[in-house]
Amino acid sequence: MSFIDNQNYPIREVFLSSDQLVEIQSTRTVQRGQLEDLGFRAETIFTLAEFLKIFKTLDPVTQKALFPDPQWFLRHNYHILRVGLQENPEPVGGNGSPLFGIEYETEFFTDVLLTPVPGEIANNLLSQFERPGAEGAVDPETFMQGF
Repeated sequence: MSFIDNQNYPIREVFLSSDQLVEIQSTRTVQRGQLEDLGFRAETIFTLAEFLKIFKTLDPVTQKALFPDPQWFLRHNYHILRVGLQENPEPVGGNGSPLFGIEYETEFFTDVLLTPVPGEIANNLLSQFERPGAEGAVDPETFMQGF
């Protein structure tokens, strides 16, 4: 994994074993509410289109560990609204690692799928988000059907 500056020049490279990424999948939890209700700050909450643009640049192993199979959302007729990163969550059971949250709408409620992620992954994702303009954004419907 490489950290890049705003001109896309690598500034640091970190090597992660695939074992670390498999551990991410096994610690997912679901909470009722919106990202803000769970302590996510507005500046670390992004639209699905913003996230998908960056998600496509990640390697397949990281993609699979970070984001569940889109068919899970489609099969249940859930609609993904936004994603967020919480850099310093309150430690739950001694674990204060950053959280990646996927806010989605069910038939009756809004829920958030929470996934603890290594700090390096959280920092890498946050460094790639650009707020002004959405040039090159990905259409979520097209992306999900091709995944």
